[in-house]
Order: sequence, then C-alpha cells, then structure tokens
Amino acid sequence: MLTNHFTRISEYASSTGIKRKAISAFGRVGSLYDSCRDNILVNDNRRISSQSYKTSGSVKCMVIHGHSEAGRNLLRTIDIENDLRLSLLLNLTRPLGIASVLTYSNPISENTRFLSYSWIARQEQISSEVIRNMKLSDSITPTCPATHVITGVEYGIDVLAVLQLPTETRSIMEIDHILQKISRCLSSGENILSLLTAEENNRLIKINNITIYSNIPDLTALDDIFKLFHQIQIIKRNSNACQPITYLLQPLAELYPKNMRNYAVLHDLPPTLHHSLEQYVLQRRTTIKSLKEVFQKKLERFLKNYLEGLFRGAHVRYLQIQRDYRLEIKQLSNLLFDFRTGQIGISVVNNNLIDKSRTNSTYEFVRTVYTLEEKANFISYLLSQNFSYFNAIDHHINNRDNENTIPTKIPKIGPNYRILCSDDTLNRNYRENFNQIRLRLQQEQRRDPSLRLIYADFSYSLYKVHNIHVLGSTNNEKRPIQQPQSSFKKSATFPEVHREERPPLKETRNATRLSSTDETINILLLGETGVGKSTFINAFINYLRFGTFEKAQSNTPSVLIPVSFTMTIGDHFEERTVQFGNVKDSNGEDFNHRGQSVTQHCKSYIFTLNHNEISKKIKIRIIDTPGFGDTRGVGHDERNMEHILQYINNLTHLNAICFLLKPNASKLNIFYRTCFTQLFSFLSPAARHNIIFCFTNARSTFYAPGNTAPLLKTMLAESSMSDITFKKENT
Repeated sequence: MLTNHFTRISEYASSTGIKRKAISAFGRVGSLYDSCRDNILVNDNRRISSQSYKTSGSVKCMVIHGHSEAGRNLLRTIDIENDLRLSLLLNLTRPLGIASVLTYSNPISENTRFLSYSWIARQEQISSEVIRNMKLSDSITPTCPATHVITGVEYGIDVLAVLQLPTETRSIMEIDHILQKISRCLSSGENILSLLTAEENNRLIKINNITIYSNIPDLTALDDIFKLFHQIQIIKRNSNACQPITYLLQPLAELYPKNMRNYAVLHDLPPTLHHSLEQYVLQRRTTIKSLKEVFQKKLERFLKNYLEGLFRGAHVRYLQIQRDYRLEIKQLSNLLFDFRTGQIGISVVNNNLIDKSRTNSTYEFVRTVYTLEEKANFISYLLSQNFSYFNAIDHHINNRDNENTIPTKIPKIGPNYRILCSDDTLNRNYRENFNQIRLRLQQEQRRDPSLRLIYADFSYSLYKVHNIHVLGSTNNEKRPIQQPQSSFKKSATFPEVHREERPPLKETRNATRLSSTDETINILLLGETGVGKSTFINAFINYLRFGTFEKAQSNTPSVLIPVSFTMTIGDHFEERTVQFGNVKDSNGEDFNHRGQSVTQHCKSYIFTLNHNEISKKIKIRIIDTPGFGDTRGVGHDERNMEHILQYINNLTHLNAICFLLKPNASKLNIFYRTCFTQLFSFLSPAARHNIIFCFTNARSTFYAPGNTAPLLKTMLAESSMSDITFKKENT
C-alpha cells in the first residue's frame, strides 16, 4: 500500500531502535540482523503486511575537499553510524555499496574532491505487533547470532563520486566553483545538465579521474560525471529502481521479551572510547596507505635501481609493518566483537586498546620513508637535469681513495666529465650552494655538449666528503666552492646582519633563558603559511635601523627577505600581486604556488647589536621556518616539522619560541596541536616558559588577539599543555 504520509525512519524509531546505513542492498522488512558484526542474516520469504510511504524527496548533496576534516573521516561525513564505521574499519563486515570507498586505491590529495548525493524516494515500515505475529522466535536457533530485525527501510539513491582534479591552480578553482553549483542544483531538484554552460562542461572534462560508489550497481559502472547526472534523473522518475539507503532495526529482546535469554544483545562502547579507537584506526590506516603509495610509486622506481641495498632493507621492514598492521586490526576486531557480545568488560578494552610500542615503531619508520622519498625525488630531479647518478658505496669507494682514484671507479666515465661530489647532509645544509654549483655545471655543459655530468653520492660511503666540490677531467683537481655570501648590502646605520643556511654544529636538546654569558639570543618563529614570518623579520630589521617612524617613512625600507603575496582591491575584487624586494634574488624559495609556503627551509638571520652600555656585542638569531597548513597537506607539515626539529637540534639553546597567528581566525589549524606536542616532547619542560604569541595583520582588531584568543586558550586547556601561559606578558 503506497500513501503520501511521510514519517522519517529517524522519527519512527523507538528509544531502543537503531539505524544502519544500508551498505548491503539485500535487506528487507523482516530480515534478521547481527548488530555485533553488522551483517544481514536471514531474509524472511513470507509475505509481510507493510506500509509504503512516498516521501517528499528528501535530498542531501555536498562537495567535500580531500584534505578537509570531513574528508579525513569520510564515513562519518556521509552519515554512516558510529558502530557501523568501526565494524567497517575493523573488518567485522565487508565494505559494500557506498562504503566500498574504503577500497579506493588512489591517493587522497589536495586535488581530490568527493561529491556526495543522497535522495530518498520512499520508505517501508511494519509495526511491532506485525513482527510479533510473525513468530520469528520459532525460526531462530540458539546458534543464530541475530540481535535485531529490520522493521523499516528507506529506498532511494546514495552516491559518492571521487574526483581527481587537475593540478593547475586555476583549473582547480574553476572546477570547485562548478561543483558548488552542481551541489546547489542537485539539492533543489533541478536538472543540472540543462543548467551547465558549454564552458562549464568543457572545464568538467578536465577532471582526471572519476570513481563512483553507490547503493545502485548500475551507477558504479560509470566513469563520466555527465552520464552520472543523466542516470540519476532517470532513476528518480522510476522509484522502483531505487535500492535501500537506511535500515531501522528493533531489538529481538524487546519484541520477544519472554525469549530474551536466547538472543545476543549489543553492548555499545562509551562515546569517548569509541572516538579514541576510531581516531587511532583512521590514523593507522592512513599511515599504512601512505607508505604503500610511496613504495609503489616512488621508491620502487628510483631507489630499486640506484640504491638497491637501501631499498631492500626498507622494503623488508615495510612488509613486516604491513603484517603487524593486519594482525593488529584482527586483534582490535576480536576485542570489539568480544565487548559487543558481552564476553569482556570495558577495563579489558582499555588495557588492550592501543599498542604504543608498535605505533612508535611505525612512526620512526615513517620518518625513514619520508627521508627515502626525498632521496627518490632528488634522484629524479638530478636525472631531469641531465646528471648521471652514482652511488659511491656500490663501487667500493672507501677511506683509502682520493680525488685521483675516484674517477677510475666510475664505469664508462668517458674522457670529458665533471663529478659533483656531495652527500645528503651537505646538500641539506648548503642547499643554495649546491644549486649554484649545479647551475654552473649545466652552463658548462651547454657550451660543451660532450661534457658528462655525474653526481657522486657519498651519503652511505666510508669515504667522507667535508665540502661540496667538483672533480674535473681537465686536471682531476678538486675545485673548492666558496660558501654563499649574503646578497644583503649594509648601510652605515644598519646593525650588522648575516644569513645562515645551516645552524651551528653544536648539539643540545635544552631550551634555556638567556644568561649573562650568552653571546646570542636565539628566537624560533613558527606559524601557518602566509601568517607573515618573513615579513616580521623584515619589519624587525627596519625597526632596528630607523629610530623613529618618520625616519622609516622618509627612507627606502630595507628588504632582507623578498616577499610576495596577493590581495584583492576595488569593488570587483580584482587580484593584485604585491612584492617587497626582488623575488628573483631569493634562491630556493617558491613564490609560484598560491597556498604553499614561500619559505622552503629553515634559515637563521643574525643581527649584531652595538650597545654603548655593554662592552661586548649582543647577537640576535631569528630562525625563519617553513609555514604549516599549506595546500600540500598534513604529510608535508610533518616533514617540515621534522626538518625544524633537526635544525634547532644543533643550537646550544633557545631563548624564545614565537608563535605567529592571525587575530581573526574562525578556527585554529589542526596542525597547531601536533606542532606543540612534537616541539615540547623534543625540548626540555623549561621551554614552556619561553613561549611568545605574536599576532600579525592586527589592524582590523585594533591590535588585539581578536577571535583567535579563545580558540588558542581552548586548545591549550584541552591538551596536555595547560601550563603554557597565554597572557599579556607573553603576547
């Protein structure tokens, strides 16, 4: 019987009824359900008197960014219930239908978008009285794990399309704009195909890859977004083609209280424990997937051919971590099932939930893999620059060799060559220096095409190189390269300043206050991409140079670090690029990708101050760092943080850690918490008293912390960093 009366399943459910996303389309009214494993058990073949209600066409449509919080927990975003999410993540049930997105094998990046669409056409329901009259209890054996029976089903269309956008920023912005238009049109029930312009259709064609997951099998076979929209319109005109979207479940123990002892009962995890377990599994799953992507797409291609021994050792460790992960998921799955069925209590779950030693081991290996990934990228870059890659250890170069014997061990070297000798540490600490040498050699090759360029890597060799140098075929003499000089020109009234590409080579992990014997005040700057760390240093040097604001206005400002940013002006919000200094003179920085940090590596800027009252000079070292929270995602932030920790590890002390923030934030970047945690686990507890919070772009808030202040206080209070003060004295 079909009526126009509409009562949503969520409204119909009793206090003990539960809902489940219909990831399996085989459920019908009267089907038995095992909620401990989230499986449909038995379809009752008897004719059941149910009521079918035609709905008003409830629609939900949204576009989800791959690296957003919604994208990181996609199952929650598409309304899969808490218990079912854990069942899927821990393999208690198979990922079918829309939940098959868990099997998506391509990387989820900043260029990934999810288009989620859900439309409910009708629903079927039966009353508890009808269920009792069916006498299901007579057909349930003691070995049957059923806990519930399906008493209601919502039918409709459930679709999740995974879109991989092109890499060009302009194309991404254009497609994002069109996707928002599509979302609005689908939500209002309009025919999107008739509303898209020819230009918009052409832009959508640029989407690189489309994968569709749905409760309707015919839709999953499509790989074209236009065909998807067309099929949705066809199915909406024929509601019989719709499949289950949601099941309403009633406990058997409630329907048949006299037989209650015969039925399994679902025990729910407490919300806080459920959240902890889900977040842990999501993090572990993401880590394992990232490792797989790196190994298959980068490391196998380059390291297997050029650093076979290193790759083989890492690959063995990777396979072991995969085995450990599968075993861990199996153990957690059994743990959850035993709790749901009442075989163990909450204390057992708490004691066995997370293996911290295994997590730490995986984290250390992830850091190793990131280093290997950087090496693979470096080798790829060398090959693209017409260099041959030569690993010294593979050809038995050792500490008995010298500049004359090294060329003889390189096979097929030819009569005309240049060998660039270096290692990973030198390249990291003298990056600008390395690039200057590389460019010079390439210019030489352009003048003489017969010249062979070779990069000799001594990172793993017993033969140690102490500076970047070149061996040439002309006289086989080492060609030393001068250390880079700052391009900054000092004025007569300017404090003495110079830039360091590498920190002092003295290792410590202590953060202390400045004492009377200290010669240098060390200040670390941290903050999001675009918050203004480099601009802050430029402002600082001009503050030291000019005694008054009037003098600063009447003179040309000094530019220690070229900066570039985009702002909108006028009634039509036209974009204008503002440059401060010559960005072409800034080697190693990236001004070409909006949303990404311009500062690519840590740099120290040392200011020498001459005080008449003090006989000795005071030096201030300000350390500029790459910004976090840019469009390359959390993995890039983690690599930057590792680089920052390695850099400050060489300092004798830190006097202050300055966090730069914007005062008008609506929410804090999620990496702030990670940044705090990693930083203060690396430094001594005394470092917590050396924190300064500096707010940039503060004219709009009359130079006050603005909306960011309560967000920051909440983050500190909710974490283990409540002893970090946020007061006027350190702001």
